Amino acid sequence: MRYLPKSPAERQEMLAAIGAKSIDELFSSIPERFRLREPLKIPGPYSEAEIIQYFKDRAAENSNGYTVFLGRAFTIICAPW
Repeated sequence: MRYLPKSPAERQEMLAAIGAKSIDELFSSIPERFRLREPLKIPGPYSEAEIIQYFKDRAAENSNGYTVFLGRAFTIICAPW
């Protein structure tokens, strides 16, 4: 799924759909001590191709030496007692 930024009008429409008047109201249930006080220090901005490559590179770092079984079939074997 691609990330598509929303316009201010679209954000207001989404907030209205859930009954919130603002982003602050949406997150008001989170105690103040747990909220970010400054923006995250992350690199960027990246193009879509750059961010996809960034995450592929991070995934390769994290999966080194592991066998992947996703997408493989399995068989239920019934053995008589």
